[in-house]
Amino acid sequence: MIEINESNYCNQKPITMEISFSEHAFLNDILNHVMNTYEFTGYDEIFEMPDDSQMKVKYHMLLDMKEKIHQLWMHRFDHPPYDNQ
Repeated sequence: MIEINESNYCNQKPITMEISFSEHAFLNDILNHVMNTYEFTGYDEIFEMPDDSQMKVKYHMLLDMKEKIHQLWMHRFDHPPYDNQ
């Protein structure tokens, strides 16, 4: 019997998710709002935290996610016209 631990309790491989145009726009809004909240609350001291602190790790993860989602958003407008029927 294999013991369940923190590295094998679930499938931790990357996933692919299909979202609609409206959901994509909404996700952009959510990520922008969260980042604005960090800036509004004055989390400048986050950069003074150790690199392995949970707050700093999650902040950088959020920045990376925002960048990925925004890059995908920009690609939606690469080569119009599109047949969206």
